[in-house]
Amino acid sequence: MLDNMQPESVKETLKILEEKGLRNSVIVEASGGISQSNLEDYAKTGVDVISMGSLIHKASWIDFSLEMIDISGE
Repeated sequence: MLDNMQPESVKETLKILEEKGLRNSVIVEASGGISQSNLEDYAKTGVDVISMGSLIHKASWIDFSLEMIDISGE
């Protein structure tokens, strides 16, 4: 994960991974500070995954729980 890096730094990191023959053996994710306004800049870097916390920062949360019961009869 490349966190809080500018697009140029992300590109440089991917270039280094390529030069060392490691690029195809890892999944690279960019995260931190990515918003709708700069999403395209990050997409153009060539990362595999982009995480955008800004998508959910203003979302309201659902309150739910999961209860499990023993059905094995023991």
